[in-house]
Amino acid sequence: MACRSVPDRIIVLYLAKEFGGGGRYTETLIDALGRIGVRTDYVSFFGCSKTLGCDHVRAFQFAPTTGGWIGAIRRVMTLMKEPGGVACVAADHRSVRLVPFFKTIYPTAPWVYVVHTSPALKEDFVRRQFRKVVLRFTDGIAAVAQHILAGMRSRGYGKPGSVVYCAVPEATKGTPGRAEDDEGEERLSKPVVLLPGRVTGGKGHRDLVEASKGQAWEVWFAGDGDLLGGIREQCAHRGDVRFLGWVEQMSPVYEAASVVVLPSLSEGLSLSLMEAMAHGRPVVAYDIGPQRELIENGVTGVLVPVGDVEALGRAIQGLLDDKPRAEEMGRRAQRHVRERFTLERMANDTLALIERLRTPRRRSAP
Repeated sequence: MACRSVPDRIIVLYLAKEFGGGGRYTETLIDALGRIGVRTDYVSFFGCSKTLGCDHVRAFQFAPTTGGWIGAIRRVMTLMKEPGGVACVAADHRSVRLVPFFKTIYPTAPWVYVVHTSPALKEDFVRRQFRKVVLRFTDGIAAVAQHILAGMRSRGYGKPGSVVYCAVPEATKGTPGRAEDDEGEERLSKPVVLLPGRVTGGKGHRDLVEASKGQAWEVWFAGDGDLLGGIREQCAHRGDVRFLGWVEQMSPVYEAASVVVLPSLSEGLSLSLMEAMAHGRPVVAYDIGPQRELIENGVTGVLVPVGDVEALGRAIQGLLDDKPRAEEMGRRAQRHVRERFTLERMANDTLALIERLRTPRRRSAP
């Protein structure tokens, strides 16, 4: 590890309602820090995944109730009293609401806010003012994509900030393969087009259903969510759409897919697409800001205009019709994410930001 002002411990607070992509990002960060010897105290509503080693992380789980919130606050206060230098990470938009309270009691400990999405454009006045007050107490932000950091800057956030891309966990790095090589399984008699992710508004599930009508491929949805019932009803009379529900081990599902699609209308930096690329799958996504940081159009994936269902269908079919191109795209995608989105880079970028916050800054001339 490079010589730098590293805190003795980092407290990570994640109190989101759902584990989701934010939880995956948070646990990947803890894993990345642990691999270079940084101890982490993890306070959350979800406990510690089995994928995280016990030698570098202490996990404290609380119920998502009023009592759980109080317990989490007390635990963080206890941890901050322990000897040694400490830095803190508010890893979601609910946790950051507690930062003003902690900063008034322990003003010297730096707080980093992990921003997963850009501020809502239709945010009402009260929420906008509340957000501004809360952000004044943070010391810096770690944005999961350059697009999101730019959005925060455009909203007037002037404190230190860095882009800290999520890493591809080692467990998700598959070997490029072809789904059609698995013989004897009826479910793979057609090419599989996979959409991994929660079935919620803005993820594009209905667009993929529409794009797949009359096509000679099968659609798989991996994930649950509040719109699952409606999508099932929409596809009730179709035999080419499968609902896998929540899948704990996604690697076999990625390996079975010929193409992975994410037609989201808004997104942070998609971990599902990153995992698909790490498995050597060609990917198709709507052309929104964060996806451009992950996908080089025509090289490591295909970007199509937002909301253009016909273009979405053509892009998918084009990859299915040209298997050599799809396989080469998958190989380039895999190489790209393995080289760029590493655990070492995620840890070092986080520590570099914390070091900036721990280093006394010279006062500007009046």
